[in-house]
Amino acid sequence: MSDLYWVWAFISAFWTTVVVQCAKPVNWDQCSRVDDWLVPWVRDVTEMYQKGAYHAEKEILGQDQ
Repeated sequence: MSDLYWVWAFISAFWTTVVVQCAKPVNWDQCSRVDDWLVPWVRDVTEMYQKGAYHAEKEILGQDQ
């Protein structure tokens, strides 16, 4: 059930944040540059899935010890 909830939460957040806001003509300039916001996001999500959340921060904190 938690996996299904996560997917639903992501879809609803994407809908309200991206789709609804990009439907407004005033935001078309920012939304049309998909390579500026979607491609880096996909890369970040893939890296987070592989290495875990806050991987870079944990490495930095681990170096101080």
